[in-house]
Amino acid sequence: MKRKSRKSSEESQGAVRQSGLDLGFGSILSAAQTEQPVDSGVSCADDQKKESPIEEKVEDANPFEELAQAEKWQELLHLCEQHSSQEGVQSLEARLWWVKSQLHLKTVPAGILAAPLETATKVLSDRESEVLAGLTTGERRRLNSLAAAVLMETGKALGKGHDTDVSISLLERAFRLDGSGAVALRRILNEEIARKRKALNRFSSEEEKASLERLQSLRREL
Repeated sequence: MKRKSRKSSEESQGAVRQSGLDLGFGSILSAAQTEQPVDSGVSCADDQKKESPIEEKVEDANPFEELAQAEKWQELLHLCEQHSSQEGVQSLEARLWWVKSQLHLKTVPAGILAAPLETATKVLSDRESEVLAGLTTGERRRLNSLAAAVLMETGKALGKGHDTDVSISLLERAFRLDGSGAVALRRILNEEIARKRKALNRFSSEEEKASLERLQSLRREL
């Protein structure tokens, strides 16, 4: 049996050499036959390189997201304030997280948060914005998702406080960014359209009629 096995191994090595496609398999077969350690061509340095992407992911962890997931809203607020003086995308992201932390801390009324939130998210709607230049599609998608979530949360809070016009404006912007908030937007639109229809009469102004039509048009998009 041993002779047969050795012969088979030698034939395999010969076939590999004849084909011209050694690719290192010949040495591996030979090493296996002599029971010598096989050099796989992979060093410790290569192993470290393979592990490096994991290390990079850890380094790239988003500190804003980590604090939000841990519900450390006060710490998140302080971190946002530290980044508020920066420019570009970092400042934009810090402003979005700042609004979110304030919503959870309830130290600032949602109505006051609407203005800085609208200013921040307006940049995301501008495809030619210099702030967004150089961002990958994935990075833009992540920012849009964050902005839409904060817009929706703020819009719902305003809806509960009967600040309907601003609530609709924020929920519509969330819908335009990534399609989210459609359910909440449709619900508040139904309520507002029903209220406006009830108040509408032959003495209603053209502005009131146009406002109702705009809400109905928006609802048809959902």
